[in-house]
This record gives sequence, structure tokens and C-alpha cells, in this order.
Amino acid sequence: MKKLFVILALLGAFCARAAITEPIDLKIFGAKCDGTTDDSTAVQAWLTAAAGKTAYASSGTCIARNVTIASNTNLVCGGAGITTFKLPASSAADAVVIKNSDQTAGNTNIHISRCTVDGNKANQTNSGQKGIHFSKVSSSSITFTEVKNVRGGSASCIEWATAADNTSNANNLVAHNYVHDCGTATTTADGLAIGGVGLRIIGNEANDNSDSGVGLQGLGTTDVVISGNRLTGNTLTAIAAGPGTLGSANSHIAITGNTIRGANAYGIYLQAADNFTISGNTVKITGGVTAVSAINCSGCKDGAITGNTVQAASKHGIELYGVAAVTSSKIAVTGNTILNAQQRGISIDTPATAIMREIIIIGNVVLNNSQAAADTDSGIVIGQSGTTTRIIVNGNFSGDNQGVGTQKYGLAIAGTPSALTITGNQFLGNVTAATNGIVSGHNIQANSGYNPVGGSPITVTASPFTYTAGSSPEMVGIYGGTVSSVTVGGTTFASASPTVVSVSPGESVVVTYTGAPTMNKYIH
Repeated sequence: MKKLFVILALLGAFCARAAITEPIDLKIFGAKCDGTTDDSTAVQAWLTAAAGKTAYASSGTCIARNVTIASNTNLVCGGAGITTFKLPASSAADAVVIKNSDQTAGNTNIHISRCTVDGNKANQTNSGQKGIHFSKVSSSSITFTEVKNVRGGSASCIEWATAADNTSNANNLVAHNYVHDCGTATTTADGLAIGGVGLRIIGNEANDNSDSGVGLQGLGTTDVVISGNRLTGNTLTAIAAGPGTLGSANSHIAITGNTIRGANAYGIYLQAADNFTISGNTVKITGGVTAVSAINCSGCKDGAITGNTVQAASKHGIELYGVAAVTSSKIAVTGNTILNAQQRGISIDTPATAIMREIIIIGNVVLNNSQAAADTDSGIVIGQSGTTTRIIVNGNFSGDNQGVGTQKYGLAIAGTPSALTITGNQFLGNVTAATNGIVSGHNIQANSGYNPVGGSPITVTASPFTYTAGSSPEMVGIYGGTVSSVTVGGTTFASASPTVVSVSPGESVVVTYTGAPTMNKYIH
């Protein structure tokens, strides 16, 4: 008998738990979901009853606005395109289809999956409308959901941000959603506008929105992964992070493995980002806004742009742009392929009062750029009127292999940058020359296509005569005369002529004589 009571008690506990966790169906709350009836009241009653449980909607189009979902609640639909929540026609400004229940204190553990949310923009006249709006929501997710046709107007298909302080949006997942056709010709809308800490934006498709496909918003946005998304035809930018203040926004961001195509403007745009990675993305821009770069990082530091493929940018392929009174430093641009940009392939652009330093440009293929106007722009351009220093350019191919070339120089130096190291590159097939603007004071050697002088005489003046090499390694020949010593770096190499010595960039050879010798140099 005692065993029977134990079994009955356990069975009762199981049944009670089953009653709590069993999905609560929308239809039992009187929702018609016929695409005509306003079901807002029924949908809200359903979500209220399902608080802390799973709310299930099997099929149909439910007209609803400003319905709220509480913490610890799952909203599960029969599938995108099968179950739709649609904003009523002529809804008020700032109307939302679904939002979290407490946008003051915040919510946690809300999950929406397998639904369609329709902003019904063809039947709206007011702006500021959103599909899903979460604010101060953490440990939550939106997955396998379609959000479309939101009118926008400084609003978004999915808006998950708190402008003043995004740290209240933490550890959230937005994955495998289809977000499209939000905004109009007169109203802007991101597909996904999100900010916070510990964000994962993975495997979404964001197409044909009137602002950005994915936009990181506000201050305090850090530890973000944007990976494996496909973004096509967004009017302004495919992936945008900014604006922000250096060190206070857009930190520890990884943008990896995304595919960006069509009439976007910027492909990837970061402003004031630090500790960032942009890697393995494919960016092909056709049409869209003119004169913006495929990958642009303005006022950035401590990051890498690596292994991306960029084609047909409407301005530059990859652009690092200095910001006034900000030091952009410790950035690696490596292993990228940049083809057919309208202007420059890679641009390190330093306007007045900006500082760019400790930048490495290694192992990139930069080919057939300056498509907008032949013989105008170059493959790699470094400098402007600001401070540009400590730049390494190594092992790149920057050239032109078209029947009728367009890329002017393989490498062009603008302004007066300092401490450049340019080694082991191939600058071949460019229209005008391999390089332009290179002056003494840099380390330049072993670049195919670059031979600034070749053999030339050295004018010998009074003994002891000091000759200092320029930016490239040189062979210095000393012939005839009466020479007593030839020293390099304080070490005597010869006590008579003829002799030949090798000198590194910036290194000096000192010749002491009683009868002046003849001296020649050959620059590598």
C-alpha cells in the first residue's frame, strides 16, 4: 500500500508538471486568425496565460498590434509563412506587432521561433512602426522567423536595442531568420537593429531593406559575432556598426563568413571599433549608392581585416579612414582579394589631425582597380595630410592584367608618411608606373616592377666623404683615386680601391682619401 501511495504521488507530480509545460494553443482564446479580424485582444490573452510557459500558434494570419510577451516564455509557431502575426491597417505611429512586456525594468528568457511577422506597410501611413521590438531583454532569442513589410521611419523590422545603455541587452541570439522589404522610399528601416553584450547574429538573410541589413546600435555594444549571414540589396549598408566613441562602443566584434551582394552601399562599415575581426566575407557590390567603400573602418584600432573577397566596390575595396584627434593603430590587412573597385583597392586615408600607425598590409591581391576612370587611382594608397607612420607593405600583388589597363600605380604614397617598410611586393602591369610618391627615409627593397634609379654616379666631395643610402638597398662601387679606408657602420671594409660594399636603406659608407675616387651606386 505504501508503494502505491508513492507511485500515485509521483504520478501526480508528473501530471502537474505536464500541465504547466504543455503548449497553450492560441485558438482556445478565440483568435480567428483569418487575416481580417483584429485578434489583438485574443492574442494578448493567450500570451498572458502562457507567461512562463510555451505559447503555440499552429496556422493562420492573426491581426495583432502592441501585444506583449513576458519573461520565461516561448512563442512557437507552425512555421514561417504558416503562422503570421500582422499589423492592422492604419496603425498608429510607433505601433509594434510584438514587444517585451516590461521595457522599463526589462525581461529575460524570451524565445520566438518559426513565426512570420508582417508590418503590412502597404496599408500604413504612419512612421516609427516595428515588427518585433525588444528593449532591456537578455538571455533570449529570435530564430527561424520571417519579419517583413514594416513601414519603418527611424525604426526596424527587428529592433533589439536600448540607445542609452545596451548592457541591459545581454547574451542574445538572432539566428536563421529572414528579414526583408522593410522601409519605403521615404522611410528608413534596418532589417535588424541590435545592440548589447554577448550577441550572436548567425545565419540570417536580410534583403531589400531601406537602411542597413544588420545595424549595431548605441553605446555598450561588445562581444558580438555576426557570422554566416546573407545580405542583399539593402539601400544603405549591409552590416553597419556605429556611430560610437572609441573605446565605449563596438568593441570585440567579429564579422565573419558573410555574403554581401547586390545594390548595397557600404558592404561592411565600422566606426570607432576596437578589437575587431572582419574575415572570410564575400562582398560584391553592383549598383547602389556611389562613392562608398566595400569595407570601411573609420577611427578603428586593434583589429584585423583578413581573407575577404571584394569585387566591384563603388569607391575603394578596403578603406581604413582616420578620424580627427583619434589614433588608429595595430590593424592588419592580410590575405584579401580586391578586384575591380571603382577607385582604390586598399586605401589608408589619413586626413588632417588624424593619426594612422602600426598598420600592416601583407599578402593581398589587388588587381584591376580604378574602374571609374582609367589611369586615375592606384591599387594601394597610403597617406594624406595627417600623420601616417610605421606602415609595413609586404608580399602583396598590386597590378593590372586587363587588355586595356586602368590601375595607375601599384602603390602610391600621398602626403609625407614616415617609417614605411615596403618589401617583397609585385607591382606589375600598372598603367603609369609601379609606384609613385616614394621618397627617401623608408625601407624599400625587393619589389618586382620597382627600380627607382638603377645605376648612377655619386658626386664625391671632401674627404672623409660620407654617402648615405636612400630607401632601398644599394651596391656602392669605389674606383681609382688614393683611398686609405672604406667604413660602413664603423667597420673598415677596405683600405684601398677598387672595392664594392653593400649598404642597407639609410646606412652610410665613409671614404677617406688623399686623391678623390670615382663612386657609383646601383639601387635594388
